[in-house]
Amino acid sequence: MFARITLQSFLDHTTRGILESLKTNIPDQLLLIGKIGFDGASGQSMYKQKFENPESEDQSIFATAYVPLKLCLLNDEAQIIWENPRPSSTLFCRPVNFQFIKESREVIQDAWQSVENEISLLTLTKIDTKTSVKHKILTTMFDGKICSTIAGF
Repeated sequence: MFARITLQSFLDHTTRGILESLKTNIPDQLLLIGKIGFDGASGQSMYKQKFENPESEDQSIFATAYVPLKLCLLNDEAQIIWENPRPSSTLFCRPVNFQFIKESREVIQDAWQSVENEISLLTLTKIDTKTSVKHKILTTMFDGKICSTIAGF
């Protein structure tokens, strides 16, 4: 069992939300910088649910999450339009994908390939006829086990 949204749709929605919260004139070309990562958690409370996949269970969850860091001018990252006041807080941490499955090498590798593929396919977010936002995604929210698996250890 899982829930997911494509990274492009997710970023389009997030970008529009940030821009709607601003009460200033918006420049034409912007860059939204954010970080993404995934992690597993187990030992959650179990409930009597039947899953189609026998490997799925509600005591384990594997999630991919994104945190917007700053919105700036496309050609000048020093010109900040919006900045996340708490980049390490869960307040701005938004789930992109989660599944009820135990974290394993295969699950991590599949998630990594999926994220890398979706990042490579990203396009500009068009806000209106003149405003567009490019996305820069930093793949930095990983623990040691995930880093080791991605690196092939």
